[in-house]
Amino acid sequence: MQQNRRKRERRWVSLIICAALGLMSSGIAWAGFCNWGGPGIYPHLTPRQVGQVFDLKQRFMNDTAGLRKNMAVKRAEMVELCRVAEPDLARIKAKEKEINALREQLQEKQWAFWMEMRQYCPKKPDGTIISPPPGMGPGPYRSCW
Repeated sequence: MQQNRRKRERRWVSLIICAALGLMSSGIAWAGFCNWGGPGIYPHLTPRQVGQVFDLKQRFMNDTAGLRKNMAVKRAEMVELCRVAEPDLARIKAKEKEINALREQLQEKQWAFWMEMRQYCPKKPDGTIISPPPGMGPGPYRSCW
């Protein structure tokens, strides 16, 4: 009697293990189902154009590095001005004006960058210049739907 009980228990344990392995293997098989990656940000450009755009972006990043650094420093200074027990509103407003001036300079350079980029990037059929970046997608452990 006890031997039959042990046999049934072994069968159930082996059945549960097989089912668990089957579920795990199907999860592994479907792991890349959500089209992560995609064609990239410039699927409609030639390799030469992609190189030119890359060089242009690199030049823009190098040209604006000082501005971006100054903005970060000014923001940190503004945070320190706001952290004190009794903040000085006049100094905070002055710092805010400095940050806005730097932001305007950065936007002017960015606008010039986009105008120059139009030379290398012909418009796509939908009228946009470049595709939005593919992003992270739905992410792990999330449904595709």
